[in-house]
Amino acid sequence: MKAVELVKKAIAEYKMPDTDKQILVGFSGGSDSVCLLSILLELGYSVAACHLNHNMRDTAMRDMLFCEQFCKERDIPFVSKIAEKGSIKSEADARKVRYDFFDAAMRELGIEFLATAHNKNDSAETVLLNLLRGASTDGLCGISPADGRVIRPLILANKSEILEYIRERKLGYMTDETNLTEIYTRNKLRNRVIPELEREFNPKLTDSLAENARLTAYDRDYLAEIAGKSYAEVKEKSGLSCKKLCALPRAISGRVLQLLWQKTTENGQNLPHIYIEGMLRLAENAKTASRIDLPKGFTASVEYGILAVAKRCDKITFCKELEIEKFCYLEEIGIKVGIFAEGAGLKISLDGTEKLEVRSRRSGDSFNPSGMTGTKSVSDFFTDTKLAHEKRARTPILTADGKIAAVGAMRADGAFAKGVRKKDYYLIVEEI
Repeated sequence: MKAVELVKKAIAEYKMPDTDKQILVGFSGGSDSVCLLSILLELGYSVAACHLNHNMRDTAMRDMLFCEQFCKERDIPFVSKIAEKGSIKSEADARKVRYDFFDAAMRELGIEFLATAHNKNDSAETVLLNLLRGASTDGLCGISPADGRVIRPLILANKSEILEYIRERKLGYMTDETNLTEIYTRNKLRNRVIPELEREFNPKLTDSLAENARLTAYDRDYLAEIAGKSYAEVKEKSGLSCKKLCALPRAISGRVLQLLWQKTTENGQNLPHIYIEGMLRLAENAKTASRIDLPKGFTASVEYGILAVAKRCDKITFCKELEIEKFCYLEEIGIKVGIFAEGAGLKISLDGTEKLEVRSRRSGDSFNPSGMTGTKSVSDFFTDTKLAHEKRARTPILTADGKIAAVGAMRADGAFAKGVRKKDYYLIVEEI
């Protein structure tokens, strides 16, 4: 049976788990997931199934009951959930709810790997869809055969091979009627555009797109490896060196900026190309301090030859009391501040009777930086230390009885420096 052999090939080629690992299968009840679950059983895997009822159509309960019965007849552990009516309003919503449920089911059952039933046709459709919308190399790699804990053993099998397996094994399956309509863009592509392209241009279009995706993925992986090394080379404490960034080949510099975006925002999604181009222009004109707005409330800015990405918080003000040996959380700027007898941070000293607060910088703030003579405005101190403007708004000011005791974890006031007062502490400022 060709589908079985293709699953075996995918498992070996993409180093998917062996039969000694239990697999959770995302089980919709459609032909693809029925085929996947059945083949994994046939190959000797210990499997469990999870089904999310999206509650978006009248026949959704029918599908869920089919899945439950299918698993009951084969002694397969089965977990299901019904989404709240009306809670899913888009394909993106559905995907997020589905994968959140899968994660919860994996934790509940103690299973490390999730298998989804994406196949060669799905991957080809993704390539074409991304190409039509405008995509970089990454978008032309189709659906990844294995992505961390998520594996896709059917990725080398096309729809006809899956249906052939279903017929040979005399297996039942459910059909989602909405897949036959054109209410979703992917359905239009699948039901109308691709068949027309196959008739007029290439009868093996799916195979061609899938093969191109496979080859492009090799290029992507190599470029990603080079970009990771380059990122480490151009990284500075507060961002990226504009000079070093601009010296990189364009194929690498864009990927380095994507890494900066993902690491700063903890966002796994790529930044749209238009923003990457804007950031490159900032870096090329590094002599002029400037910035651009990015999605999700972030900005990219250049100062002192360093390109940085930070949360936009220029107008945020805050003031909170601080207790020794406790962190104070400043959600407004994504920072936590604490004073502890032990740790690693800025060394300061206190008498222990002071009223402590952490607040945002105010106009006219000044202090006597430890190790220096005389007072200096906080603004001038930031300039002298070449702190980027985006970070200035996110640098908390520690006050003791209303007097500035420290500027972030950068410098203490001389009156609160180590050894000056009764007890020494560590001032810790960390990202939340």
